[in-house]
Amino acid sequence: MKIRQGLVSNSSSSSFLLFLDEIPETKEEVKELLFPGEEIFGNPFFWGSEPRGWPIDSVVDIIHADFQNATRLGEEEILEKLTSGWLTEVDPGWETWDQIRELGPRPEFEDKEAFSKWRESLEDLHKQHEKESLELARIYRKTLPYSNVVISVCYGDEDGALYSAIEHGETFRNVEHIAISHH
Repeated sequence: MKIRQGLVSNSSSSSFLLFLDEIPETKEEVKELLFPGEEIFGNPFFWGSEPRGWPIDSVVDIIHADFQNATRLGEEEILEKLTSGWLTEVDPGWETWDQIRELGPRPEFEDKEAFSKWRESLEDLHKQHEKESLELARIYRKTLPYSNVVISVCYGDEDGALYSAIEHGETFRNVEHIAISHH
């Protein structure tokens, strides 16, 4: 399991805060919790050359190992995780993407003035998102079921197609969770 802080270019990773009654101890418990009745984990990125999917047991092996290595998170750790990336609930939406497009392409680094202005504008947009994420995190902090076990796991494409599919493939749809993007 990898932990990322901040935004990463050229790769994709997401952390998932999982709210569980208990951490599943066995692979069979993980399979029943996340993938009841499923035998194949579909590839959300299948375009012809990639695998159509993987045996569910391959995915269960990875997630079970991460669950066993995960530590329970307290309130402060949950708040820290919630503000460590882009919450999917605070989707930048078209307005933010339009603002980023309006900045235009990144100027060459040699043009220090233009590059500095472009970078400053991008950082302002990031600060706006952080502010919105922090506000949402405060709301979560008041409403989350703290009687449950809260753990965090992280998956991304830097580890290959299967890990990218775990990140983007609605892996945790059967449990209460919050996705935090570190794109």
